[in-house]
Amino acid sequence: MLKEKIVNKKVGSMRMKNTVIPLILGLFVSISLLYGSSDSTYAKQARLGTGKPSITFFDGSKTHHIVYTKNGELKVKNAGGLVYKKNSGILQIHNVKKGSLDIRRLPEKITIDVSGVNYLSYIHMDTPVKNTNVMFTGKGKLVLNKKRDNVVPMLLDLNGKRGSIEIGKNLHFISYKSSGAPDEFSDLNKNIFIRKSGSKESFLADKRNHKVYKTNTKEVLPNTLKIYLMKEQGQYETEPILAQEYTYQDKLLYVEKIYKDGGEPQEPDYRYIELDKTEQKEGVSYGYGHVVTMPDLMVSDLHANSHTGKNYELFFTDDVIRMK
Repeated sequence: MLKEKIVNKKVGSMRMKNTVIPLILGLFVSISLLYGSSDSTYAKQARLGTGKPSITFFDGSKTHHIVYTKNGELKVKNAGGLVYKKNSGILQIHNVKKGSLDIRRLPEKITIDVSGVNYLSYIHMDTPVKNTNVMFTGKGKLVLNKKRDNVVPMLLDLNGKRGSIEIGKNLHFISYKSSGAPDEFSDLNKNIFIRKSGSKESFLADKRNHKVYKTNTKEVLPNTLKIYLMKEQGQYETEPILAQEYTYQDKLLYVEKIYKDGGEPQEPDYRYIELDKTEQKEGVSYGYGHVVTMPDLMVSDLHANSHTGKNYELFFTDDVIRMK
């Protein structure tokens, strides 16, 4: 009632306020979505999907430097060494000594021009709007994952579209694979990775050495199952865990990888689970199982089970990739 009386007395003033306040709230919500929360690197990436093109730089602190969004540059904090020219689609990187780069809602073409000496933990690119081409140019030096920080150094996730990465002939490029990959299906076992391509025509081009690598391998995915763990005889937890299926000495065994808070450690802990039963819930398979101790487990006899996905992929497991 009080609001109605104010409106009746000050119609002109409130019309302006009613226009401005939603705009301010909308801007606040948009920036909040871009920032996310200060947890692990992969969780940050997952929360940055805003539905708009964005280039975000992480400098190792809790601050996300928004280099570019669809509405233009947001000068939240100066991200020294990074400039995006939206009219030409060129991202300039100059003498960046640490940090990582996340590019979402990829445009049809983007050029990353490198000058000076640059060290990044990773460059991750995903969710292209159309078929996309990512070109690395310049005469500088770009080193990825020198500290082997448990990330995929360069990832292009095409989400069913076609795309490519081209490394220019004048660029000095070095990429280090992360250490401690838990198994062959872990993304940590990959150095440069083009994932979920909807076409065999996606590729990586090494311009200096005149080599082109095409996505001709079907995506291989680990068999996983959501399992309710037994907490006491006949009683199970209310929330399932996700475990990966292995064959061990001719029987099925499920393995849960346990990571510390704040990111993935070099060597995760493992929990071994045997199934008691399975059931279907709304078309999804679930398991019920109990944890077993396996002090004499022979790792060489533990074989991960997998199935082939619908998309194509291209990845390199080289410990160090050098294009120079």
